[in-house]
Amino acid sequence: MAYYNCCNYLASLTLNYFFNIPEMLKNYLKISIRSLIRHKLFSGINILGLALGLSAFLLIQEYVNFEKSYDTHYDKADQLYRVSTFEVINDVVEAKDAMATYGAGKVLTDEIPEIINYTVTLKFEELVFRKGENIVHEKKVISGDSNFLKLFTYKVLQGDIETMLNEPNALVLTKSKAIDYFGDENALGQTIEILGDFNRSFVVTGVLEDIPDNTHYKFDIIMSDKSIVDRFDYNNWNWNNYYVYLQLTSDFDKATLDEKLAAITKKYEGEESNSLWDVHPVSGIHLTSDFTFEPEMPGNAKAVSFLAIISIFILIIAWVNYINLSTARAVDRAQEVGLRKVIGAFKAQLILQFLLESLMINLLASLLALIILEAALPFYHGIIGTVITDHI
Repeated sequence: MAYYNCCNYLASLTLNYFFNIPEMLKNYLKISIRSLIRHKLFSGINILGLALGLSAFLLIQEYVNFEKSYDTHYDKADQLYRVSTFEVINDVVEAKDAMATYGAGKVLTDEIPEIINYTVTLKFEELVFRKGENIVHEKKVISGDSNFLKLFTYKVLQGDIETMLNEPNALVLTKSKAIDYFGDENALGQTIEILGDFNRSFVVTGVLEDIPDNTHYKFDIIMSDKSIVDRFDYNNWNWNNYYVYLQLTSDFDKATLDEKLAAITKKYEGEESNSLWDVHPVSGIHLTSDFTFEPEMPGNAKAVSFLAIISIFILIIAWVNYINLSTARAVDRAQEVGLRKVIGAFKAQLILQFLLESLMINLLASLLALIILEAALPFYHGIIGTVITDHI
């Protein structure tokens, strides 16, 4: 009977404990708020220190994620590769060129089953456009064949992706460039004159969403490839002035592909040629490229990794600083702990109270960090030269 009564008593205590948890947590919350208010300087230093560390961590991680996101937004980004040209002398690679000859795309697609599709594009140094009385020097103009927008899947706002680059004298503009030339008017079907070597009018056949900054091959205007067939010798196998991109199968073997590339290079450029075609994943160009004639200055994978490590150390230092400050106050809290134990507080209850207080400090620091982050972003974007939050 005594055992039975003891069990009932313990069960009753357990039930009362669990039923009183909401009131207990409410009481702990009040105590935590009072403690923070009573020690304003300590609380302020703790919260501000954590907030600054966390905001610095978030800013650096935002940049790191942006750098790693280059060319990953295409529908089949993991299957896109670029053909590059190596100069090999005595089995040593002496030069790496990001460009290749115009015919490489077609012959490789025809002769290698692992290649699904290809596109060839040329980047112009500068072209002079005229719309009415306005003359504009455009530096972000490229050529594109009918496959370009099938591999690089940018959002089409106007026009038919299947036909917009099929005919000569056709232009595809980005949204911002269409607004620059035509304002609120419908750009489709409008004409723009290109001076210089072209000296003729081109028709706008499509409008794309603005090209994101996290791509290695930026442009504002695409000229149809058929507009320049009379200017270049497409059968010249030694004229490496084009960027050639391939879509490969997802399960191709790189070693087997390299053997085929070597054989085909010799077949078309001659046995005596030192050139060798190679392929490089598009998503890795920005951070890992060591090629000459890149469309833009590439990033640095080691620098990005180093920044990521620094951001983690900043966060750890902020937490260590918080722990040190909390430890320094432990002596002051000893009297409070002793008093609470005298009146019957359990060890678990004391732990829960201090955890709740720590959670409040971290939550307030996180909210302050987000405020600092939002306030700092305009200055941060000015320093790095791009608005990165739109592309992550």
